[in-house]
Amino acid sequence: MSSVVTEKQRSCSGRPCRVGIVSAMWQRLELTDLVFSHIADMKAAVAPFMELLPVVAGSEGDASRAVAEQNVFSYREVENLPLGAKWNAALSLLRDQDVDGVVILGSDDLLNERFFHVLKTLVDEGCQLAGLDTFFVLEGRNGRLMEWRG
Repeated sequence: MSSVVTEKQRSCSGRPCRVGIVSAMWQRLELTDLVFSHIADMKAAVAPFMELLPVVAGSEGDASRAVAEQNVFSYREVENLPLGAKWNAALSLLRDQDVDGVVILGSDDLLNERFFHVLKTLVDEGCQLAGLDTFFVLEGRNGRLMEWRG
């Protein structure tokens, strides 16, 4: 079957992939700081094979900017609503970064190192779109861990 993709498929073979991590933040600054510091740790952990370029749009002025920048996220201040415009503002920070891929990350989502190894393989194989088919949700009120299997 022929492909309808006309753009050249990218591959990171022989070099570190450049992957944008796109997020949006509003309130819950302590939780967002935890997630963003985890991404900063992942940035160091995957550096031998992947360069992470984290970006975020926030809506709380200096408080949002401080959380983003202390965790090495590029930051753009934008109104919280409409949310689509907020996500577009974050994504636009990657426009001139020549990224090989983009990960959309909620401000309360954690990704492990294995995720980035799998992502590298997928990009090298020319994958245009991928998603998770299993993830876990920690319910904060009662500490219950739930698995979602797609």
